[in-house]
Amino acid sequence: MGAGAVPLAVKKTVKTQKRTKKKLKVFFAGPLYKGAEAVDVSFQSGVFFLTPPRELLLDYRLGRCPADVFEKRYHAFLQQSYEEHRHSWDTILEQDHLVLVCSCDPKDTTCHRYIILKFLKRFGAVFKGMLQPT
Repeated sequence: MGAGAVPLAVKKTVKTQKRTKKKLKVFFAGPLYKGAEAVDVSFQSGVFFLTPPRELLLDYRLGRCPADVFEKRYHAFLQQSYEEHRHSWDTILEQDHLVLVCSCDPKDTTCHRYIILKFLKRFGAVFKGMLQPT
């Protein structure tokens, strides 16, 4: 598969998800948010199939990996994760709403949550904004 190619499994799911017209609503929140729909994607304790590999995130945060390279590699990680952990992804994609929790400032557009959001948008997800701690 060439760079930028979308795996067939992802394409089929995207078509199915869009046909059902159910839109996953995605929110961002800081680490103090504790709602039931919260999914921790932080570097320290995030959900394994969404959190970027430590080495990749450290290289990015320390300036050894440019933003465009980080996004490309992290996107490839998410695609592979989708294929390998389909049940976990299906659980997320079937929800009504999801809160991506990270220790980064939710307004910081360099946070990897924006890449997750971009990936989720392929399945029809829509961004609904920031939430305050519960």
